[in-house]
Amino acid sequence: MTSLEGFEPIAISPQKQDPGWKHCQLYIKTGDPKVELKKCLYCGKVFQGGGINRFKSHLAGRKGNGPICDQVPPHVRVSMLQCLDEKIASLRHRKSQMAVNPSRSFSELDNVFAENEVGGPNLMNQEEDVGMSVDNGIGVGVMV
Repeated sequence: MTSLEGFEPIAISPQKQDPGWKHCQLYIKTGDPKVELKKCLYCGKVFQGGGINRFKSHLAGRKGNGPICDQVPPHVRVSMLQCLDEKIASLRHRKSQMAVNPSRSFSELDNVFAENEVGGPNLMNQEEDVGMSVDNGIGVGVMV
């Protein structure tokens, strides 16, 4: 277990809205580098690094992200499992949205180029007028 010697307990800031923060005590050691520890309020296990999701995995009883808390109340375990499952569902939904709906379409990019006069408003038409040279395999270029 990591020692808390040289660490000071600090209050958890109001910006930390995740429900997992209600179940740990935060400790900090100032210096270079600044070190932050989280201590489980139920079993006393101390975590350095990994973020709040690693700590919620500890409370939820999920294996693979550190030790499991054997003293957490059942309602807290269920709550942390729900939080982690919602996070996974949210990430999957966001990933599927990115695959289906990219942030900018080609027509939107054309409008941005036209507005900023990069290549002029008829960039696509200019490319078609110029044509392209294609190698036909015998060393003679063919215009298309």
